[in-house]
Amino acid sequence: QLTLQEALLRNASVVVLCCLPTEGGVEGEVMNIECAIDQVVQQYGQPKDLLNCAETAVRAALVPFQQSGIPARGLLCRGKPAAVIVEQANKLSASMIIMGRRHLS
Repeated sequence: QLTLQEALLRNASVVVLCCLPTEGGVEGEVMNIECAIDQVVQQYGQPKDLLNCAETAVRAALVPFQQSGIPARGLLCRGKPAAVIVEQANKLSASMIIMGRRHLS
């Protein structure tokens, strides 16, 4: 909700970034996601693996931006979260980073 409000106030585009653990020594960008989740597809069951789960979560996060007309896309990456966030923020020339939390601490 905060990201949506800030994007509207600043007339900004949004990138929803999800960082996955490194797999087989492979790091970097995994998938660019340009569209929000299709509600029909979402009804056909749970994602089968971590990558599908992350993709579904990112697509769902894009829905409010799409509905509000805010340019938004998703990005799945592999690597250490702190390093990936800094790398992508620099690459995207981000003016703001808003981080979600999973109630872990």
